[in-house]
Amino acid sequence: MTRFRKRTVLLSQKPIVQKQSRYLFTATVVYFAGLIWGAAGVRGNGEFLPLFAENLISLRQTSGFGMVCASAFLSFFVLLFAAFLSGASPFGLPVLSILPFVQGMGTGCVSAYLVLHMGMQGIWTELLIFFVPDALMSLLLIGYISKAADTSVKLFLIHVVQRKNTCARLDDLIRLFLLASSAALGLSLLAGGLNHLFSDLLSSLPASYFPSV
Repeated sequence: MTRFRKRTVLLSQKPIVQKQSRYLFTATVVYFAGLIWGAAGVRGNGEFLPLFAENLISLRQTSGFGMVCASAFLSFFVLLFAAFLSGASPFGLPVLSILPFVQGMGTGCVSAYLVLHMGMQGIWTELLIFFVPDALMSLLLIGYISKAADTSVKLFLIHVVQRKNTCARLDDLIRLFLLASSAALGLSLLAGGLNHLFSDLLSSLPASYFPSV
């Protein structure tokens, strides 16, 4: 009897896991689309993305530890909070589908700007300063968006379609929001630490240390 109950629970949880995996896959694809769009935008004729990347890189190069941590955390927290609000709404799925694209676009344009305008020095700046915290924050945001999308769809089914056999747990969404915010704070400290360690070092090295690419 106990084995039958366990098997029943596992079978009932399988569609939930499949749906969340689908949301996670979709968010990842949208993120990479934004990554490509941001990188292509820096090479195009537009002005916004190159200016955004230039200002962000300049902020990292000229600011102290605290300012870098604050800017890294706030830029991530805005998207995370938008995902939380959208996940708590029955109509939040359209916004949630845009957020990974925005995150990818920002990461892509900065990476492309570093490589195109700073050459080998830009590649080392990307690898030593930007890559690790940006990649981890992107993974964190994509994971939370997939959970928020699942909750938003369930709320839509409950309140709009009025499906009675659907359950949405907002307490899980809140708990994960707090955990993601705490993790983002730690990653912001990591971003500030890497910037403090390597920014002055890379900018002080002569051009002969960075062969052209």
